[in-house]
Amino acid sequence: MSDQFISMKQMRENFPEYKAGLERGKTYTIIYRSKPLARLTPISSGPKYTKEDREKVRKLAGKVQGGKDLTPEKLNKLIDESYEDVLS
Repeated sequence: MSDQFISMKQMRENFPEYKAGLERGKTYTIIYRSKPLARLTPISSGPKYTKEDREKVRKLAGKVQGGKDLTPEKLNKLIDESYEDVLS
């Protein structure tokens, strides 16, 4: 299936239509100021993540606790502290 070229404006105004196309396996090239900017492809045609990859993400996400006072800075600190544990 070949790419369909669309402008950023078209993407903004008709996102549900393009989302449906992505779900059907369609690929889009996004044009911004008359130049190709990005290729939008369905996740199913992208890299395949293994069960091990998904488990590492689950482990990392499961260690994050912080309640209502969790700020982006605190979240980054928590993730940094547990990142090495997950990868080892």
